[in-house]
Amino acid sequence: MDSINESIEQIEAKPIEMVDDSYVFEEDKKELLKQLKELYNLKYEWADKKLVDCMVKWHYNETIKNLDKNIYLQEKKEQKEKVMSVEEYLELCN
Repeated sequence: MDSINESIEQIEAKPIEMVDDSYVFEEDKKELLKQLKELYNLKYEWADKKLVDCMVKWHYNETIKNLDKNIYLQEKKEQKEKVMSVEEYLELCN
């Protein structure tokens, strides 16, 4: 048991470095963080708030890191140009 504790003590705590998300629309950032927070709060309801926040930040970073900037911006442009019906809008909101 002592070797496990010694190994844990040797781990250096490093802050999570946030990726560049300056191109992501504010409403998309908020929605992604909201969805991740709900997911982790449900899945890890026993977890401390700081742990959940850490997992949310990590998942957010991974999502943005794997997001193709050009495709994202193109889709946002097309979405803005497209005139949506009420049904399409309501479906997007769900």
